[in-house]
Amino acid sequence: MRIYGLTIQNKVSAIALGLAAVAVGGVFLVFGLALLVAVAVVGITLGAGLVLYRRIAGRGSLFMNATTRSTSLDPAKEVFPTEDTQQSFGTLPSQRRADTNRPETDE
Repeated sequence: MRIYGLTIQNKVSAIALGLAAVAVGGVFLVFGLALLVAVAVVGITLGAGLVLYRRIAGRGSLFMNATTRSTSLDPAKEVFPTEDTQQSFGTLPSQRRADTNRPETDE
């Protein structure tokens, strides 16, 4: 296996090489940030264009026709444990108190 090394005899040359390496890193950093800003600008431009097109075409907002879900609880969909489940896992004290409020069933 070959091992490569860099030996610099002059102190001024070593400082110059270090500064050049830092400058190249800075150039890469600035280039990366510029690419990130360019992607953001393209996304904003496309989004604004889509909103403008929909407004001109009379289609309204993207979310105007979305159906809203009801966040209230439906008592008809409540599920109670069966007798087999209570016998196999046991009944907690909090469940025993809740059983008094359970509607009667025809079983």
